[in-house]
Amino acid sequence: MQRLLPIVVGVLLVIILAGGGYIFFLAPSGAEAEGEAAAAEAAPAKEALPPAPEPGEHGPIYLVESRTVNLADNGGRKYLKVSLALEFNEALPEGGGGHGPGPIAGWRQHIADSIGPQINDVLTMLLSSSTSEELLTTEGKEHLKEAILHDLNHALHADRILHVFFTDFIIQ
Repeated sequence: MQRLLPIVVGVLLVIILAGGGYIFFLAPSGAEAEGEAAAAEAAPAKEALPPAPEPGEHGPIYLVESRTVNLADNGGRKYLKVSLALEFNEALPEGGGGHGPGPIAGWRQHIADSIGPQINDVLTMLLSSSTSEELLTTEGKEHLKEAILHDLNHALHADRILHVFFTDFIIQ
């Protein structure tokens, strides 16, 4: 019995120290747990899409900056310079109130900030994987418009874009 007492005390001491170490180092404090719960409650819900334009009306237009890309031709010596406009399937927000940018400028900035990177990625991937031979025909340009429309709406997880318009299209 005398020999067993130090072993039992040692095991109990290890258990107590392990529990204290867990509480001190790994368990979230009350303030952290409350902060995490508050952050989860305050997290914004998925952004609702603005309403679509009325029938017969056009949606707002977002002008995409001109870009030049290498085409996928053999030798890589062909370039495409393109500018385009995207017509969105949403109505502009009301207001503007005469203070600051109008609703269209605010909307365009919102689009640039929120989905600009996705737009740029889709365009770069599609344009640079095309060949000059494909794009020199009217059918090739129409096919590219359809691919841009499809891939952008897929990347945005909604049918937000109605039409794609080329405003500048130069192959060199």
